[in-house]
Amino acid sequence: KTLTRMTMHEAEYRFFSAMSDCINLFISSIFLILYLRAFCSSRKPRHAALRWLSVSYVGFYFFRFLGSVLIWVLADALHEQHHSSHLKLADRIIGNVGYIAAHFSFYSLMFLRLYLAFDGSALALSNAVIAWYTMCLAIVFIVNTVYYVYRDHPGLTGSILFACLAALDVILGLSLIWSFVRRLFQLVVMQRNDLSEFHGRVHFVDVGDKKEAPQLRMVTLNERQKELI
Repeated sequence: KTLTRMTMHEAEYRFFSAMSDCINLFISSIFLILYLRAFCSSRKPRHAALRWLSVSYVGFYFFRFLGSVLIWVLADALHEQHHSSHLKLADRIIGNVGYIAAHFSFYSLMFLRLYLAFDGSALALSNAVIAWYTMCLAIVFIVNTVYYVYRDHPGLTGSILFACLAALDVILGLSLIWSFVRRLFQLVVMQRNDLSEFHGRVHFVDVGDKKEAPQLRMVTLNERQKELI
């Protein structure tokens, strides 16, 4: 009875895992199609890197779940026990590579959006900040890779690496969000201060038979900042 119960639990787990991979594959394929359509329709060369990175981010998840679903199909079609170890190894490699690449692409995408949003303005990222985020991205990629290599090893190595990876994710994610929100808030305040100062000092000057107001000197915004405002 115990053996039968364990077998049933394993069969249920395999079924729900396969269904979960199929659903995730369907969702990722929809997002990949949408991103590819947006990529092909956009004509702005400035945002080419951003579009490529967005497609890569979704594409790696699509690759991961497509490989998992194909392995489920092969495992169900072969019905041979000696193939299970090879299929598990292939599933592990495809899954780990997909997750590592997608994880790295996600934070790279956040960093690139932050950089492009304020590039060319007074709030642009300094070289030190760019170096800091580049170093953090490299560390996250290395720790993520090492974690997936040693995740299934006995002992506390996998747990320690997971804790380090989670801490790095929190630090990098909060740092990117805080940096973006802080700069956006400063940008809005600068715009409002310029408007308030202009309206407080505005006066009309005679230019021949007409009266004109002096021109307002506004903070220069790039395209991304105009969209954000």
